[in-house]
Amino acid sequence: AIMLVVVLAACGAEGTAEPPATQVGTGSVLPGTRWVLTSLQGQPLLPGTNINLEFGEQWFSGFTGCNYYGGGPDSGAYTATDEGSLTIGGLAVTLIGCPEEIMAQEKAYIDAFASTAAYRLDDDRLEIQDAAGKTILVYARQAECAGAPADLAGTAWQLISVDGQALGQGSATILAFVD
Repeated sequence: AIMLVVVLAACGAEGTAEPPATQVGTGSVLPGTRWVLTSLQGQPLLPGTNINLEFGEQWFSGFTGCNYYGGGPDSGAYTATDEGSLTIGGLAVTLIGCPEEIMAQEKAYIDAFASTAAYRLDDDRLEIQDAAGKTILVYARQAECAGAPADLAGTAWQLISVDGQALGQGSATILAFVD
């Protein structure tokens, strides 16, 4: 897997008594939130696929079901306001090959995400609208882990499927957490 690492640098307006109406990243309640897509252009996702999104102070990142995507301050990641405007700046996507059906869903998602113009946040639901005001993406807040990560120490797990597909006969992949 390819991992996207973004180094962040804080930006600020100098010489002003109050912050500007629009700020990169920090102008909204989005930083620090994690989301799972539930609807793409009014349709459910393909069975067994997962698309997610996380907002940082000046970056965003996520997984499309096949590839990882994101943007940081050098690319103008995103601009958001408390009033609900949201624009996506530069967007980078990894290039891992996947089945054609999943790649088509990924393309539709990336195209919709890039056309973001506004957002509406209602408790554990995030809706993204395009410039015409049409809701194009709907997310549910990502649930927190039920257990403490420290509880994994001393456990081992065997991989039985990848993206809903059983592993080949005779293959064994084990993930072990040691103290």
